Amino acid sequence: MPKRIIGTLPDLTGETNKVLGVTSETLDWVDPPSGAAGFTTMKHRAGQLGISPKYLAGVAVARDVGAVSSAPADVIRALPIFCPSWGATITELMVNINSSAASRNVRFAIYRNKAEDDLYPGDLAEESSSLDASSPGQLSAVVSVVCSPGELVWICYLPNNTSISIPCISTSSFGLPIVGFTDISSAPTWGHLIPYSFGAYPDPMPTAGRTDYNSTLISVFVTFS
Repeated sequence: MPKRIIGTLPDLTGETNKVLGVTSETLDWVDPPSGAAGFTTMKHRAGQLGISPKYLAGVAVARDVGAVSSAPADVIRALPIFCPSWGATITELMVNINSSAASRNVRFAIYRNKAEDDLYPGDLAEESSSLDASSPGQLSAVVSVVCSPGELVWICYLPNNTSISIPCISTSSFGLPIVGFTDISSAPTWGHLIPYSFGAYPDPMPTAGRTDYNSTLISVFVTFS
């Protein structure tokens, strides 16, 4: 089980802007990693008893996952997410299918960020096969992508059918989009929309036809371990 500190805390003199790192063997002070964008996370070790949350791609904070919506077919939705400050492996990508219909499939993928000063998907890190989305329920893909502390990666969702309905966050109920606003008079920008015929993901991500993703946010969840 995770260790808890009882009694007197250690002397923190000169230890400003630190994160307390606790493992089963040691107690030490760890500098927050460069590029962690202010996010700090206590590491939950695999195999321990504790919460194993799912993280929503595209937002730092979300008020709710509400109304059901659908996404146009043959369009990649690329959503950013920051990996935890302790570094982690992305092990699962998932959505929740809300209705049943035949001949519906989706594909997931993870891309590395193109460059430190360019918020755009670059090289393909891993992709799923074509997944059957014809029945309601949780649809997930097992992946294994190792992330450095605080790394920004892109979670991608590609459907072959417009009628695939999954929970979403409307533009009026968002909390804090990671990308921000590209136009302060319009809705928040969740990420990128890239037209692409359903099939294996491209490597690297193309830029032709790209537009801002500022419509209803499709809820794609990520598990870290």
